Amino acid sequence: MKKLVSSRITPPVLKKNSITRAGLIRKIEGGFDKKVLVLEAGAGHGKTSSLRQALTSLKESQWCWLSLANESNDSTTFWSYILETTSSFLAGEKDAAYDYFQQCLQAGSFTDFGLFLVELLPQDQEIYLILDDFHFVTDKQIADSLDVFIAALPMNLHLVLITRYKPAVYLGQLMLEQDLQYLTEKDFLLSDLEANELITLNGFGSLSLEIRQELVIKANGWLGGLQLLLLSSDFSNQQRGNQAKRIVSDYLAKEILDNLPKKERNFLIHTAYYPFVFSELSQAVFPDIVYSEMLKRLQEQNLMLTVLSGEKERFTYHPLLREAFVETFMQQPQSEINAQLTVGAAVFREAGYLDECLSLLLELKDYSKIMEIIVNQPQNLRTTFYIQQVPDEIATKNIDFAFQKLFYYYIRLDYKKLEELIAELERSYPDLQEIGAFDGMRLLLGSDFEQMQRIVLSKEEILALPLNNVSKAFLYLKGAMILYYANDFRKALEYVYESRVLNRNSGDFFINYMSQTFLAQIYEEIGDFKQSLHLLFGTYDELGHYSNGGKETANYHLSFDLTIAGVYLKKMALAEAEASLAKLTRQKHPHMRASYLYNYAVLLYLKDETEAALEVVRQLFSTDYYQNPRTNSGLLRYMLKSDQLSVEKQEDLIGDYKKEKQLSISNTLFYGMLLSAGNQNEKARGITDDLLEICRKERIYLRIIGADLLKIELLLKEQAINKRVLCNLYHEAIHYGNEYEILSEFFIYRKELSCLIKEMGNELLENLNTEERLFHQKILKLLQLGKVQILSHREMDVLNELALGLTNKEISAKLYISVATTKTHILNIYRKLEVNSRVQAIEEARRLGILNE
Repeated sequence: MKKLVSSRITPPVLKKNSITRAGLIRKIEGGFDKKVLVLEAGAGHGKTSSLRQALTSLKESQWCWLSLANESNDSTTFWSYILETTSSFLAGEKDAAYDYFQQCLQAGSFTDFGLFLVELLPQDQEIYLILDDFHFVTDKQIADSLDVFIAALPMNLHLVLITRYKPAVYLGQLMLEQDLQYLTEKDFLLSDLEANELITLNGFGSLSLEIRQELVIKANGWLGGLQLLLLSSDFSNQQRGNQAKRIVSDYLAKEILDNLPKKERNFLIHTAYYPFVFSELSQAVFPDIVYSEMLKRLQEQNLMLTVLSGEKERFTYHPLLREAFVETFMQQPQSEINAQLTVGAAVFREAGYLDECLSLLLELKDYSKIMEIIVNQPQNLRTTFYIQQVPDEIATKNIDFAFQKLFYYYIRLDYKKLEELIAELERSYPDLQEIGAFDGMRLLLGSDFEQMQRIVLSKEEILALPLNNVSKAFLYLKGAMILYYANDFRKALEYVYESRVLNRNSGDFFINYMSQTFLAQIYEEIGDFKQSLHLLFGTYDELGHYSNGGKETANYHLSFDLTIAGVYLKKMALAEAEASLAKLTRQKHPHMRASYLYNYAVLLYLKDETEAALEVVRQLFSTDYYQNPRTNSGLLRYMLKSDQLSVEKQEDLIGDYKKEKQLSISNTLFYGMLLSAGNQNEKARGITDDLLEICRKERIYLRIIGADLLKIELLLKEQAINKRVLCNLYHEAIHYGNEYEILSEFFIYRKELSCLIKEMGNELLENLNTEERLFHQKILKLLQLGKVQILSHREMDVLNELALGLTNKEISAKLYISVATTKTHILNIYRKLEVNSRVQAIEEARRLGILNE
């Protein structure tokens, strides 16, 4: 699949046979020691070529080049190009850079992005970032973000601005600190010696001294003007004519074009509008012209072409010439202009220059073709720029593109626009709405919970829809979300896997990412953390791999860190969870901020810092998010167990849950906890028994443990304690907790478990295998009750003597017991540790950490 490409980070080729401007080069090189070097002069003064010469004093690995244009005056586009330009210096920090870029994109502000980029760039080498045609940058948001960037520049990082006008950034402080080198138009004026050298190099060395002097005077130090005079004057008869006031756009158009052969003239006029010219474009516009021969003739006429580096032989025109040629081109009827640009867009598309193609189509407002291209492209920052440009009312005319626009709003967390687009789709496609294609779509918004009893489209119904595979894959994911919230996790898994199969050929990154992370979310809810982490780390690896060809995808790391933190919290891997959440402290979007606060509050509860956690909860509830008990029950149960929910609040929540027709499993569990806290024990037990039946059937291990522990809490309230039932419930919880590394549920019920263990002691250990006993020891450590007594005190005495290599007779003598008693203790040790020999017993005891060594 073709990818969006850009020629803007390609530096101009160093021109041969250029005049030597030693004084100017020295001034430029003097700026290489400053933080900022500005080259300000009008068009055609040799700013770019002079800098290109001066750069030969540096290693090519020290500098990077970005040529700006009109479209660069947009924050997203500008900083995406800066990121692409500097990426070769970021090495292992690329992911962090693209991650933070996505955060700024979501927040709609890049004020701090430059500061963050400065922090990531290496400080052990000199780096020069060159921005050519900086005069295109006038946007205040870009200027503000650049001010932050410039203020943070370290001594090894240098910014070079090439501009026709005063740059729209603040440089006063650098001037005071003498860290600014500012060259103006005066510095670029040709000396008489340089002007004469230029005349000679252009093949006019035989001109008389008088004509030379007149040309130098008329050019008045303007390099481009002198070149244009040389191009437009007829010196064969030494006739100079009155050209003093003609070095302007109309002069260029008339004098240069009129003096060129018709074929060259037409070629210039009809190709100058495009960002660059290449063989296929030439063939489409002028099929009778041999491109290589035309390029050679144009170069021989010194038309100031800039040949671009790369596999294909491409060139651009000097800005002054291009403006003149374009002015002539635009004198045609608009219909002819549009027809020619349409041809050009098709050529750029066929050649793989999709960025340039889409820019032309955007000028033509040919949204249908833009949508046609986008639906066949994986989403990244460049495609989303064009997705943004297509009006929503037009986007809905292509439903596959409309789904891509849904992705765009979802990525940006622009829920208002997402809601509006969903509503428009429902109106525009009544047939699809009638069969339920859009049902549950608002789950993307974190809403629509009350409408979850929708009919999920069958696999056959989805496949029969008049949509492309990417859209069908998205509908599978939407169906999986409905099934997930309806507690049908296993069927939800089936739908996600079907989505992945459909998307296999198209390779749409967003679908791949969304399906994989949603799979991880389902497995997290089931309690299979091993599988969840496997998927998440697989996603992370894919992000790194994909970023080699489309670096923008690294921006999804933000969601990765948030999701993986949730898994770590349930495993009680608090150090890992805290490290993941630390990466989110800089995020700006209010929704992501709320998600961070939610998980951070859970972290504090699990660290038993309940007052600090409550303060974070207050911050969370002051936002517009997590206001629905359906979305915050996971957090509310920590508050309940920490005595931070008032009786009135508990009663309100019970009332809310009673009204619900269908609750998720996690909400049902919390409902049972609320009933237990309110001493509605019989009703709580009924809910818990029903929940256990469902969770066991669907193999939802996390909630089996939660329900087991809730039932233990309820049974401990009874006067006649049924130890057998308590033991069975605890064993089931221990079994799944050990197998899937689930610990947080045990922490929540630490008070009840402390009572249980004190009540039943080592009776709880009966029929537990060694691994489960070890997990029980982890729980005791979690409850701060000390080590588990797997062996009796006398058995421990015998075991310690075994570890010293003593025989049965020697152990008996040392411990003052009979040999028969010693043998009985050894057999008990073997049985409890599930081993068959002395060596195995000692190894297992060491693994369990119960030997006195």
